Amino acid sequence: MVRKALAGLGREFLHEIDTALERIEQNPLLYPAVYRDVRRAVANKFPYGIFYRIDRDSIIVFAIVHLHRDVSSWQDRV
Repeated sequence: MVRKALAGLGREFLHEIDTALERIEQNPLLYPAVYRDVRRAVANKFPYGIFYRIDRDSIIVFAIVHLHRDVSSWQDRV
């Protein structure tokens, strides 16, 4: 049974990720490079990082990773 306090949490998570992706799209240089030319944006309210690279006219998202776990797992995708 889902507690009422957690109801809607998934929707809120998706909203925060969408908001972070919109910020990346609007200003991809806003976030610092953390590994070579890969940048990381952090979602508000949730400990998730969005790892991406700017490639000519597009933005390539490699991973959305929980930051309290092994965050180096996305490096195999670069």
